[in-house]
Amino acid sequence: MTTIALFLFGLAPLLEPVYGASCSESLTCVGTKYTLATCDIATKNCSCYTGYVPIHSGCGRQLQKPVINSSAPYSNEILPGKEAVLTCSSNDGATLFEWTKDGMIEKGSSASRYTIKADSIKESASFRCKAKASNDDFDSPQSEPLSMNLINGE
Repeated sequence: MTTIALFLFGLAPLLEPVYGASCSESLTCVGTKYTLATCDIATKNCSCYTGYVPIHSGCGRQLQKPVINSSAPYSNEILPGKEAVLTCSSNDGATLFEWTKDGMIEKGSSASRYTIKADSIKESASFRCKAKASNDDFDSPQSEPLSMNLINGE
């Protein structure tokens, strides 16, 4: 009976709990295995347990910051006409990655390995990667930058 009265007066939507990660002053979060029942009014996200982050469907495990390694003989130097392979390593078992070169996303590069051709670098370039969840809800923090330097053969 109370639900019908609330619905008739337009108050029912204000009392419905939120199962996702978004909330507001008039909505409450539902506590789940990873989501706390509290709403962070500043961010309008349901609070998550430590090690988890808000995603559109609740809270997901925070991916750890990946590390970049280089196959170049001197780790960050590349000779003209040669190439080097960078590997983005994640302890989380991520299979999708995003690469950036000098702060710009490298489109079409979603594997853990990224090949750099020397002719794509003027003098030096800074590379970063981040691990991505398969459902595209959340990403890891970006790796520390790895600067690749073109060695002048003269």
